[in-house]
Amino acid sequence: MRKFEFKKLVRDNIIKAMQNDPGQKTTWHKLDSKEFIVELIRKLLEEASELRVASSEEILGELADIQEIINTILEELEISREQLETEMERKRQKAGGFKERAFVEFNEVNPDNQAVIDIYLRQPGKYPEIK
Repeated sequence: MRKFEFKKLVRDNIIKAMQNDPGQKTTWHKLDSKEFIVELIRKLLEEASELRVASSEEILGELADIQEIINTILEELEISREQLETEMERKRQKAGGFKERAFVEFNEVNPDNQAVIDIYLRQPGKYPEIK
């Protein structure tokens, strides 16, 4: 048999199909709660990457995958939909939504505004300085 590394969280019916196929021998284990959250987040990032390159026909399916993962994270962390909605509203009140479609290309900061500069310098991967 040829062996392929998988190392990722899969949906329940996928593992069942793998196990029920006599042409496959699948090695897997059940994750504990901490591992499960880590892998759900990794899966969320994977699905978000797939959404980024999805065709218009694939977008709905990718969004469904993302929502399934979010719902599972909420359930695992015992966060209600109401709590999530409340937090979303709090963030909208503080920072707004995305209705304006604002996309910042660059932000130049006066040297005397060290507080803002420090925020950017602490996150060089997110805000690389252009010299």
